[in-house]
Amino acid sequence: MDAKQTEKVDKYEDVVQFGNAGWRHRYYSTKFFVRSAEQMAELQVKIRQAYVEGLAWVFAYYYKGCVSWEWYYPFHYAPHAADLVNCDKVKIEWNMGQPLCPLQQLMAVLPKQSAHAVPSCYRYLLGSPTSPIIDLYPSNFKLDVNGAAFAWMGVNLLPYIEMPRLLKAMADADENETNLTINE
Repeated sequence: MDAKQTEKVDKYEDVVQFGNAGWRHRYYSTKFFVRSAEQMAELQVKIRQAYVEGLAWVFAYYYKGCVSWEWYYPFHYAPHAADLVNCDKVKIEWNMGQPLCPLQQLMAVLPKQSAHAVPSCYRYLLGSPTSPIIDLYPSNFKLDVNGAAFAWMGVNLLPYIEMPRLLKAMADADENETNLTINE
């Protein structure tokens, strides 16, 4: 953890103001950029579906094994408990998909500062301005510290990995590699 992450967060604008009248609208308009009641209703259906899927995915993972290699939670924030009303009506269907290879998994989760942990043929993908997927590994990104005491408690607003793009970029890098080993 670097010094910036351990800094106490003293100043931030508490836009949401949990507990004060209108907090729910402020939460969704600030965190999800919802502007109208229609958008909020649509979002609540989507976020309820995704959140319940996430709960079911985790439960299944620990008690049955992986039910989908492709599933991910498509939001940076959770819904409020009040928005989980009727969650028993959520229908879940899993697409099993295929697991990633270990190096693909690393490339999907490591930050660019960990480029040393992957074979050299992939390092440029994490940090070179000419990388076809450099936008997936930003140097500068927003950190939402709303309600957090320390920076490490904030929400890193990173882009979601676009797996087809990542896999294609890695395949292209593989073509130029004659000795792909983990121990470089």
